[in-house]
Amino acid sequence: MLIIKLEDRGQDFTEWKCDDSGTVVECGPFQGWLWEGVRVIGAAELTRGDVVDFVDKQGRLRTLNYRVARVTQRPVGPL
Repeated sequence: MLIIKLEDRGQDFTEWKCDDSGTVVECGPFQGWLWEGVRVIGAAELTRGDVVDFVDKQGRLRTLNYRVARVTQRPVGPL
């Protein structure tokens, strides 16, 4: 699972957790109802400072107003 931390400018969400296809499966701390299900374009290639492009639930290409602060990969399977 890819974890995208976003710059904090006072918005209600600062973290997206994405599956292998770049789809947001968890959003925190708030607004999961809005963001879960959108697909991040090029999620695996994102780095600090990047702009996030995504396809919304209606199929429109959009750009997020918050830049990437950090991207990490959560290990899969037993530790």
